[in-house]
Amino acid sequence: MSGSLVMKPGPERTRRLLDALGAPDRSIPCIVQVAGTNGKGSTAAMLESILRAAGRRTALFISPPLDHEGQSLLLDGRPVGLRRMRRWLGKVDAAAESGGAAAESDPPTAFERLAAAAVLAAAEARAGVLILEAGLGGAMDATSAVARTDLAVITSIALDHRQWLGPTLEDIAREKAGIIRGGVPVVTTAQEAALEVIRREARRRGAPVLSLGREFDVGGIEVSLSGTRFTLLQEGEDPWPLACRLLGAHQAVNAAAAAAAARVLGVDRRAVEQGLAAARWPGRCELARRRPPVLLDGAHNPAGMAALRRAVDLLFPGRELVLVCGMLADKDVDGAAAAWRGRCRLVLAVAPPNPRALPAGDLAAAFRRAGAGPVEEAASWQEGLARGLAEVEARPGAVLCACGSLYLVGPARRWLRRRQGGDPPAVGGAPA
Repeated sequence: MSGSLVMKPGPERTRRLLDALGAPDRSIPCIVQVAGTNGKGSTAAMLESILRAAGRRTALFISPPLDHEGQSLLLDGRPVGLRRMRRWLGKVDAAAESGGAAAESDPPTAFERLAAAAVLAAAEARAGVLILEAGLGGAMDATSAVARTDLAVITSIALDHRQWLGPTLEDIAREKAGIIRGGVPVVTTAQEAALEVIRREARRRGAPVLSLGREFDVGGIEVSLSGTRFTLLQEGEDPWPLACRLLGAHQAVNAAAAAAAARVLGVDRRAVEQGLAAARWPGRCELARRRPPVLLDGAHNPAGMAALRRAVDLLFPGRELVLVCGMLADKDVDGAAAAWRGRCRLVLAVAPPNPRALPAGDLAAAFRRAGAGPVEEAASWQEGLARGLAEVEARPGAVLCACGSLYLVGPARRWLRRRQGGDPPAVGGAPA
């Protein structure tokens, strides 16, 4: 069984799988669920690193992986690899096939199979804490199938996946807030109308809330090519200087959420500091090459692109920018392109290697409408990267940024590594 490739909201199929597997989620001591539009992967990765620094055995389920499904699960900070993941997927498929008529009439999707396999693997590895990054939404996501959670983290909310989550920010926030459970603490960086939706849902469920700008905040942000420094401000505590390797002012906010979440889970300050300092998260404002500078980022919606634009301007003020961009067809390409108005020396539009890719011509048209700068189409993503790299190599001080989808960023990382010799840097480390 390979799993359905269509989108089918709802946790019921995944719960059915978990029950057929013997309910492995019930044996995991601590489960954290992370939802949000942007920043949830970075926040989850930093929280995992903190918990590992505190001496806890960790499992982290991420979506989507940069390269392959063997990177969907990290045990103690290292991806499990394809061979081991396929073994757990085999157990999931065997359980699904034993599920009778219900499973036959409503088979699990590929993502649901991965989520169930991750929970099973975490239980078999005796992980002390499992962090589940939601794939889409919250209440209707496969990760919400677990019987209980001990902490909910909701990162920033923006307009994305409106065809699934609803047309307004409030609709999307309401769906994300569906991960809140009775009495379970919530840490959130959502703002304004989205925050009010989350607070309202938390009150209804009797869940305490720690939110950015109220119970905790971020100040003194300093961004450089070596990382991001900031001060975490919390109620009843002295200002706390912290640093992470991830680049961009937006990563200070994600790091603050991870630190606040870790404190809710009882982690001491030293482990927070060590874990943040050690955390890596490839493909998110990643400086993949220094000379010439090459940034890779999975920004794929207007809010994400705006955050990336701010990061580029902070890290490389006044320097010429060549943008290689590839997006999926279901994204707000006009809104994403608008973030780059007047900034680019050249935009190279490409189609990511994914069946849902937006044709390069359509993306190029959006960047022209946005007035981002001169725009050209590339016949392939490889051609776009090669042309972009040649442009910045020929112009001292110029910067190359590849963005628009993780389905472009993953292949771009491998392509760059091959150009330099060797294998691409692993997500989290060598296979476990």
